[in-house]
Amino acid sequence: MREKLYDKFLFNFLASDRDNAAAVMEAGSGYVVPGIVSDKFDSIETAAEKVAELKSVTDMVSIGLGGGEIQLIGRKY
Repeated sequence: MREKLYDKFLFNFLASDRDNAAAVMEAGSGYVVPGIVSDKFDSIETAAEKVAELKSVTDMVSIGLGGGEIQLIGRKY
């Protein structure tokens, strides 16, 4: 993955689970980064579990903040 980061574009996509991430990583020849959106999780713990699941198939996971609302995981302000 490291060599793919230099002078390249990587595509970010939302992954539903480990198998989905692995399939898209294979289809994208590794030039993709699976990710999550933080506002879709009720707690930091569940988000961290999903990141750990995705990291079982890739070195890098993207974490998006969500729909533009100011919030922390599980709390809206």
